[in-house]
Amino acid sequence: MAYSQFSSPANTPILAPRTLSAATSRRSRRAVPNAQARGAACTSPTCRDRQHRACHKKRKEQVNRSDLQSNVQMCQDALLLFGNGKILTGNKQSSGNSNASGLEFKKFDVQNSMLAVAVGFMQEAYEAAILTGRKDWFVRKIQRFAEKAAGGPTMAMVGTFLEDLSTPCERDRSADSAGRKSKRCATHGHPNWVECRNDRKRENFER
Repeated sequence: MAYSQFSSPANTPILAPRTLSAATSRRSRRAVPNAQARGAACTSPTCRDRQHRACHKKRKEQVNRSDLQSNVQMCQDALLLFGNGKILTGNKQSSGNSNASGLEFKKFDVQNSMLAVAVGFMQEAYEAAILTGRKDWFVRKIQRFAEKAAGGPTMAMVGTFLEDLSTPCERDRSADSAGRKSKRCATHGHPNWVECRNDRKRENFER
């Protein structure tokens, strides 16, 4: 019996349509991001929004780190200057870390010492306030001190011997070279910006 070209005998297997193998499919999926990584810029609104959020987050983290660094620097200033250099005496930073952070002593030691001093003074003042019936006055006073901190580390120094209106010292990053960070003060040209900052803070405190 003859069959037409459009018919299939019962014993002739019918081949399934050809499909991509799993490996080929995986290679195809990987090809898309790889092409983008080689320079095909993503222009979709979703991608642009994600990039914007990432940049905003990175910038916010940089600002937070900068504020924290300024805060610890000023804590060190207070301990060294009010304590006549006798409160912080050990655990100094290495030269490289000091240049990067602007700190002479390790961050934890500065924060821990400031905590001990602050709590110690508050404890003594609180006891005196209770004995003299001025507890409410004491609470209002420390609240006013704390409220200044909302304006950042610089505002916390307003009204104290540490208040400084001069242009702050900064490390001259433009003078960095491969594998070596500059120590030069970008503001005053001093060869070591940490020493420059410490000297000026002491002069400001003693004026």
